[in-house]
Amino acid sequence: MTFKRVDEPSPLRRARYRRSWPLAKASEVIGVDISSLSRWERGVQSPTALMCLKILLVYPELTLVELVDAE
Repeated sequence: MTFKRVDEPSPLRRARYRRSWPLAKASEVIGVDISSLSRWERGVQSPTALMCLKILLVYPELTLVELVDAE
């Protein structure tokens, strides 16, 4: 079992930070509500398969495994 430090940002959040984008900019580019993106970044919810594809187009350095296994 792998344990994640509570203060460690998710891969999705790290990708947004690398671009110095606020949450509003990232959600606009991805095409999703700010609240949804925030939940994904915090690991409260996972994006749908379609949204994963959109995220990977915006952040090509991420992998699908990082998106769905970030919790």
